[in-house]
Formats: sequence, structure tokens, C-alpha cells
Amino acid sequence: MMKLIKYGCAVIIVAVSIYYWKRSPNISLTVEAPSAVVLAPVSKPTKPAAALSFPTQVFEKNTTPMIVGLSPDELAQFKPHMAEFVLLKSKVLKTDNETENWSSILKNPHAIYRARKILLAPSRDHRDLQDQAIDYLVSAAKAGDPNAQAALESVIADASIESAGGDRPTQQFKAEIKAVALFEWSSANPDIDSRIAELLPGPVSQRIWKNVLAQQATNIEESQLEIKLSQ
Repeated sequence: MMKLIKYGCAVIIVAVSIYYWKRSPNISLTVEAPSAVVLAPVSKPTKPAAALSFPTQVFEKNTTPMIVGLSPDELAQFKPHMAEFVLLKSKVLKTDNETENWSSILKNPHAIYRARKILLAPSRDHRDLQDQAIDYLVSAAKAGDPNAQAALESVIADASIESAGGDRPTQQFKAEIKAVALFEWSSANPDIDSRIAELLPGPVSQRIWKNVLAQQATNIEESQLEIKLSQ
């Protein structure tokens, strides 16, 4: 039920965003690429909140890296990580061994890399897994992992939904993913709001963010009203 509510909110947020985008012909769709992100070896992170620590790739300014979805092998390796993450997160009281495994999962660079990849090249066939990937990255970032924060930043900074000439169904789905990522990350860490605002690559993303903030404000008002009525 919570999953349906979450994606229902995302669809509403995205629909409103795209509606206003289409109704605003004066809005420029020229997108500035996010700042250069250098992927360095895991053992020596150079920019904790702005770099993904994976070798062999470099994201240059003013270029859009080609992102492909998870391969069957990567998907087979990623699913057990997410299953264990979901299981351990559901446990309020963890054993010492489970606590150690939880900490290890949140710092797993391969799982973080694959979570980022499945969110930048999402598929409707893996909606549950993508939902788990967002939850995973938010949890890992909240625990202080710089790679997880960088992965979330790359999802927020993804400019592929800003193009008016793109594939609309794909853009719609990616916008839903971004809406959920924005909602979950900013809800878990309100201090990240200013950083999120800096990452937004264009008017569509900005409108989604504005609607996310409005939805959060509504949720707070409703919660306060419920508390008041219950007293």
C-alpha cells in the first residue's frame, strides 16, 4: 500500500510538472550540464559529496555519459543485495552479526554502483527493484557513505527528462523515478535541500522539485492536524 501511495504521489507530481512545462512556452529548455564528476578508486575518495568512486569512467562537463541498464549478470548480483537490505531494514532489533552485515551492505560500492545504474536507465519491468534502490541509496547516504550521496546526486542531476524531443513514455517514467528520489532523500535529510536545488538541470526537474516540496508541506500540515484532533 505504501508503495502504491509513493508512486501515486510521484505520478501526480510529475503530471503537474509536465503540464506546467507544456503551458510555459517561454521557459528555455537549454540544459546546463552538472559540474564534472570524476570517478576515482574506492580506496581514495577525493570529493566525498561530489564524486563517485568507481574506476575507468570520467564524466566531463558538457557531455552526457551513455548509461545502459543492468546486464543480466549485474541484475542477478544486485537482487540478493536488495533482498538482504530490505530484510535487515525491517528488523528494529538486530543481532551483532546483522548489525555488521547492515553496515557492510550500506558501504558496498558494487551495490551502490548498480543502484545508480538501474535508476539512470530504469525499466518498468523492475519497478520494485528501483524503489528498493532509491531506499538503499538514501539509507546509505544517511549513514554517511559519500558514494551513495554522489549516486543520488547523479540521479537528481540527470538532464535526460529536460529534452522536448525525447521519448515521452521513457521521460515520464524517469521523471517518476526522479520525483521519488527527490521526495525520499529530502524527507530523510532536510539539510540536503539547498544542495538538491543546485543539482537540478532544467525547468522540468525544477518543477518536479517544487511539487515535491509542496507535497511534503501538505503532509506535514495533515500530520499536525491529525495530532491536534487526537488530543
